[in-house]
Amino acid sequence: MNTFHLRVIKPEKVVYEAEVISLSLPTSSGQVTVLANHEPMVMRVVTGEMVVRSLGDGGKEKEEPMAVAGGTVEIKKDEVVVLANRAEHVHELDIEKAKEARTRIEGEIEKIKSDHASYEGLLQQLHKEHNRIKMYEKYRS
Repeated sequence: MNTFHLRVIKPEKVVYEAEVISLSLPTSSGQVTVLANHEPMVMRVVTGEMVVRSLGDGGKEKEEPMAVAGGTVEIKKDEVVVLANRAEHVHELDIEKAKEARTRIEGEIEKIKSDHASYEGLLQQLHKEHNRIKMYEKYRS
């Protein structure tokens, strides 16, 4: 089975590095799936679900979902680098923290609807927390 090298990096650390079969991630052009020998390109990563497929123990295929928010992906023939503003493995998601943040942000949005710039920033934060909760409920519930 053809594989490629994947590195997922966020500002403070390398989150994931391994040989993988495929990568599916949210981009500004829509959900994109990358396989080995993909055409080289660079795209903007948006908030959503990223799924890495690799070979686990005994050669069995495994999925590793992550919540991502913002960044860039560079795709080369045999290597992919995701520079993410935020990338969290599903097992790292703190559902209570995400729900508290969502509630706080929703309250702030109600207060500042007339301030367009602040409103847009809060909507982006809210979208990130909704994504974290959705990923937690999909993969950990």
